[in-house]
Amino acid sequence: MKITGIRAIPLSDPIPEERQHRTDLGTKVKSDSVLVLMETDQGLTGVGASLGSPAVVCAIIEHDLAPALIGEDPMFSERLYEKMYNGSRWKPALERGHSQPGDGRRGVTMEAIAGLDIAIWDVKSQFLGVPIYQALGAVRDSVRAYGSGGWAPGDEAEQEMAGYTANGFSAVKMRVVGRDGFSIDNTIRRVKAARRGIGDSVELMVDAHGSLDVSTAIRLARLLEEYDICWFEEPVSPDDHPGLAEVRRSTVIPIATGEREFTRFDFEDLFLHRAVDIAQPDIARAGGCWARTLGQGNRNSVAAYVEGEWVAGDSYNLQNERGTTFVFTEIEGVLQVA
Repeated sequence: MKITGIRAIPLSDPIPEERQHRTDLGTKVKSDSVLVLMETDQGLTGVGASLGSPAVVCAIIEHDLAPALIGEDPMFSERLYEKMYNGSRWKPALERGHSQPGDGRRGVTMEAIAGLDIAIWDVKSQFLGVPIYQALGAVRDSVRAYGSGGWAPGDEAEQEMAGYTANGFSAVKMRVVGRDGFSIDNTIRRVKAARRGIGDSVELMVDAHGSLDVSTAIRLARLLEEYDICWFEEPVSPDDHPGLAEVRRSTVIPIATGEREFTRFDFEDLFLHRAVDIAQPDIARAGGCWARTLGQGNRNSVAAYVEGEWVAGDSYNLQNERGTTFVFTEIEGVLQVA
């Protein structure tokens, strides 16, 4: 089987003005992504998706990455990944057993690689006659979703988060910074209201989007402990792994991060700093699909590393040193956990 064509289609979905809302990230006016279509001489078409600026991702795929894949066999997914990641030095990288990447080792290039890698795995899965999650190496065939939102100010958080449980969610996530702005008192008031609205049996997570400094994150985490928080996501900047480790050591709340990291190397640094309990790779950003049964040799995947550090089951089944197993997958920006 050979790859005969690759198309990158930019997508942008404007949000109607009446549904736009302002958060600590600004006012969201649209959602962007790139759809990747990979055609083969067997009549199979693989579908992938990339985050990042659509125009830039499409240009990288069209002019840089796609030419390296045309004529290749998509069943050799690991070789194709190395070609994209290492560029002109992919052959010596494979022969010598260590990475030799060029300039596009992070950022938007990795987002472009992600879409192509997902499409490659989609072709492989179709050829094998199984879903991607089974081709990667499955542990389970379903996951439990959680409701994600939680920007309502003050006591309004009670009604907002209760709305998710009314729709059947048994876990919900809210933001540390609400529409009423950030202060520790504001956050505690909102979390207290959320817990009141969802009850004691529903799991509650909080997400700071990397907006806090280390000392503030530690103070907040200690005050949040009494509300039985399932995890504290991105309390500090993803650039500050040592600071994240400080936060983790200061609290019993599990620390989650990873959706803005790239390749196994960023996650390796998180693990070496003992900075994370729940790794959250976003496959449309971090470089595409991975699986522990295929994470061998020079594979630049998270699972290739966590095999030696954590217990990896399927592509997102990670057991941390505190003995808690988390399973999660990223689907159209909605994280699912079980």
